[in-house]
Amino acid sequence: MFSGLLEREDACLMGDHGDLPGFLDRRSGSAVVSENRQMWLLGLGAVLSLASLISRWRLMVAMAVLGGLVLGIVRSSGLLASIDRYSNLVGDEVVVQGTVADDPAMSRGLMTINLDQPILTLGRRRYDLGGRIWASIKDGQPAKLLRYDRVKLSGTLDSGFGSYAATLPRARLVEVARPAGADPMGRVREHFANGLRKVMSRENADLGMGILTGQKANLNERIKNAFMLASLTHVLVASGYNLTVLVRFARRLLAKRSRLVAVILSVTLVLLFTQLTGPSASMDRAVLVSIYSLLLWYVCRKSHPVTLLAIVATVTIMLDPGQLWGDVSWYLSFGSFAGVIILAPLLHDLIKVKWSLVQILLETVSAQLVTWPIIAVAMGKVSLVGLVTNLLVLPMLPLAMLATFVAGLSTFLLPLAGANVIALPANALLDWVKAVAGWGSTLPGAGLEYRPDLRMAGVYYLAIVAVILVLKHLTKHNFYGDNVIE
Repeated sequence: MFSGLLEREDACLMGDHGDLPGFLDRRSGSAVVSENRQMWLLGLGAVLSLASLISRWRLMVAMAVLGGLVLGIVRSSGLLASIDRYSNLVGDEVVVQGTVADDPAMSRGLMTINLDQPILTLGRRRYDLGGRIWASIKDGQPAKLLRYDRVKLSGTLDSGFGSYAATLPRARLVEVARPAGADPMGRVREHFANGLRKVMSRENADLGMGILTGQKANLNERIKNAFMLASLTHVLVASGYNLTVLVRFARRLLAKRSRLVAVILSVTLVLLFTQLTGPSASMDRAVLVSIYSLLLWYVCRKSHPVTLLAIVATVTIMLDPGQLWGDVSWYLSFGSFAGVIILAPLLHDLIKVKWSLVQILLETVSAQLVTWPIIAVAMGKVSLVGLVTNLLVLPMLPLAMLATFVAGLSTFLLPLAGANVIALPANALLDWVKAVAGWGSTLPGAGLEYRPDLRMAGVYYLAIVAVILVLKHLTKHNFYGDNVIE
């Protein structure tokens, strides 16, 4: 399934930092729950969760989801109260120390980074307030930063957005410390990228790394802007599709010999790939879905997609509650995945056509129907060209991934002349992807300005749920027969 390819979760790809307003805006303080209400909600969530275990009645699933949501709100509220303390420091000149959480990216000529475990210093006072800080570094400081570097920045603290507690725009880089052996897979990735640059243009090599591993820090602004307008930014994000390829390969290779060995190898490949790409909302979701589905396959059990989504969403929120209060990538990841595993199978059964292109079309339509309000609310833009561009790109994407991997590997095994020949298919496929993105970005329906209010979005999602229920009644589709890794 093309579940991962349909995720347009990187709302910050162009530096336009999506934020979900209203009840998801943690800066308003409205989401913070008082201590008395926390106790009541904690008790309610525990009762609902425990009650859902006493019966297999379908209503218990709804009770379990509601109980998990209530418990998540309580847990997230404590985080929000802690993060709100940053508001007292907004506008002050501070020094921030932290760990670079993701691969640094370039946006409008500035290097942007996400800092975990931030410690703020204001005069002689130190603040350890938790959360994550987004920062951009001034021009003229071209230091090559890597994930897991410890950095010290100075600048004026500003308000946060989305799941970020605060921001530090145009900061000055004071100090960098690189822990020995902190990111060994990152070094492997850099060596591989350097190999690609020997047999491809810099632009194609960076695009190939974006498609293969989600590394987009080196992509130029023109390419990123074209992919955004053409509704193809999900192509540049390490996603569930990459993991699906690995899991299916390992499972089919070893399943007839040993189910246990197939599961162990598949989980190992998933974890290694995650180390290679780094954490993200899309990757976290994909890892949990893959491992959960593998375990169910091992014990010969099936899972309803609503149950699968509820379990994975609960786990990700418990690991990082801040995602619930404005992380657009989290909502897009789960929204697109819900469209692919719930709406697309119903549409497929309704029209009863089994062509591969039709399946791609239905999955693309389903993902876009579920996620476009999130994109519109967060970014104020929608794209009407996504169906066309995705149909032209998605069928070629597996071949582009394979060809890029083979091309990079050939630079370590063959003379340069031979590697250049091996890289020809990858260059041709990447040129095609760029051409489609460039063409799609010029179409009239690309990047339309539109931002619905939350009430309209809520009515829309109620209508989507009603359509799903009607289609389920008409098609009698058995969701227990579906499996994302088969």
